[in-house]
Amino acid sequence: MKERTLLIGNGTVAAGIAKALLSGNIPVMLVTPDMAASGVTDDPSPLFEVRTETRVSQCTGSAGNFQVTLSSPQDSTPLTFANIVIAEDGIQNPLFSLYGLSASPTVLSLSGIQTVLASPPASEHFLSAGKNAVFIVGLAMDGYPHAVETAMESCLKLQTQMGMKTMILTRNLKVGAPGLEALYRKTREAGVVYVKF
Repeated sequence: MKERTLLIGNGTVAAGIAKALLSGNIPVMLVTPDMAASGVTDDPSPLFEVRTETRVSQCTGSAGNFQVTLSSPQDSTPLTFANIVIAEDGIQNPLFSLYGLSASPTVLSLSGIQTVLASPPASEHFLSAGKNAVFIVGLAMDGYPHAVETAMESCLKLQTQMGMKTMILTRNLKVGAPGLEALYRKTREAGVVYVKF
């Protein structure tokens, strides 16, 4: 059996790493300070252990031989791991201040527009046919492919399902991630306007 890996995190990134390690028959212990593990693999495996409400309180050693003390409300346990992976999900913060804006009912972050679009009916909000929606992505600083994808998907939905006119303001549109070039073409065909500065 291969040496065990300590996976610190909770969410989609940790779940993806756990799945990849388990597919290689690498034993994994996932540790999270949260009360429940979200997004972890649903397949029970003798190689996979989850410890919730647990933190790393001490860590010494080096690759191949880490001595780690895990602390939970129940106990404190010293264990040995061959590898340690920190796999926290990224946090997106709105960049309103970079553009001289502040949040309001009509000035939303990308996650804010996703929430509005996911809550039926979205037409109860300010979204309605004939109105304009402008997305700012990567104008004041480099944009990330995930943010570009979210903006394009939102534009596509507003354009095709709600009859709105949409525009993306950008400096350097990054469409190198898998599927983004095709999504870009689809949004252009749907009428999304791109303005590059």
